Amino acid sequence: MMNMDGRDIDEDHPVFEAISERLLGNLEQYLKDRPRPLLVPEFYTSVFELDQVLKVLPNLARVNKISITNRKPGSWNIEELVKHEQWKNAEIIHIFDRNLVAEIRDFEGFEDVNLQFERMMVKEVMQWKEMITKSPKMKSGKINFKTSDAEAHFLRTHGPPSEDTDQFGDDRRNWFFRLPDEESVLQISFYKKWFRFARVELKEVTGIVIE
Repeated sequence: MMNMDGRDIDEDHPVFEAISERLLGNLEQYLKDRPRPLLVPEFYTSVFELDQVLKVLPNLARVNKISITNRKPGSWNIEELVKHEQWKNAEIIHIFDRNLVAEIRDFEGFEDVNLQFERMMVKEVMQWKEMITKSPKMKSGKINFKTSDAEAHFLRTHGPPSEDTDQFGDDRRNWFFRLPDEESVLQISFYKKWFRFARVELKEVTGIVIE
């Protein structure tokens, strides 16, 4: 595991970001000079800008989990990030505290995702649903958003949800959809500012399964 979190450092120090850049530059050069890529099953980092991730991640060997926490508000276009083999070969992608500019298909094939978008409208939610249905490898995900009209669409189209409280005490509204694999169903749950999807066993279903 490579942990570049740095949360114990005083990030309000006026030269903190400059120091971070210098350290990352040294690390980038070290990784490039290695005879073989460094094997890091899990990569955790807390950064100011996306280019700080790009100094390190492309110089690693295969990474199973990528977890990025952002120190500055705003948005990220991850077009460059998704081109790298480390991204394509990962199984888990978590990106916190930054709205992403990305295509839904950029996340196809991962086992689990935790992401944030400014808007997650019904068109995008239906793209997630279609992609999960066609990709047995995808098991679960959490999609945070600031604005969404998707739950209202689900209510109009599929009728009232099954309502309950999850293991963290958060209220949720659930719809269940049949999957090609008849041993499991797709659960889509809406919360106040995010939605979750998960493949669940039929015995865990608490509402009607929609064909």
